[in-house]
Amino acid sequence: KNLLKDKAFIFLMLANPPAVMGHYLIFVFLPGLSEENSVPSAEYLISMLGLANTFPRVILGAISDHPKISPLVVTGISTFTCGLVPFLLVFSKDFYMSAVLALLFGCSQSAFWCLTSPIVVDMMGLDQLATAFGVLTFTRGLACLLGPPLGGFIIDITGQFRYAFCFAGSLLVISSVFILISWTFVRKSVKKKNKYTIEE
Repeated sequence: KNLLKDKAFIFLMLANPPAVMGHYLIFVFLPGLSEENSVPSAEYLISMLGLANTFPRVILGAISDHPKISPLVVTGISTFTCGLVPFLLVFSKDFYMSAVLALLFGCSQSAFWCLTSPIVVDMMGLDQLATAFGVLTFTRGLACLLGPPLGGFIIDITGQFRYAFCFAGSLLVISSVFILISWTFVRKSVKKKNKYTIEE
């Protein structure tokens, strides 16, 4: 299989940069937004976000191992959930509400990072895992470099952190749409293979 000729993989690749930019924007600018919204003890929010990102990986990995559950669908739903949280954080003026949202963001973010390998294996096969993973890691690296400066640029122009969070949320929602499109191509491919198998 040629990676760059596979439509499902192309959309998966396109989904990675906006998702990674959205993730990093939240990590970098959450303290600033909390200060802007007068949320007390905001320094604990990043720690909560990081801890919440850790434990769900095991649970989501186990769920995605079920033969009837697609890791791509789990990632798409999680990424969409991630995309809603920044919009809600913009309106949070209370530490406890911000803490709940930070925990939700951390939990939903974990699928994107821990399910990449099973997604690629399901989509491209085990023999293409190293190459495909390398391509995705490259796109993620570029996104890491671009995300925070773009967020900083938005904050400099508007003078408010909330617009950077709206930008982050939009990026994550866009990423979830690309993941959904990727899944539709995977489904078409599976149906095609099953059709040929039945005919044989």
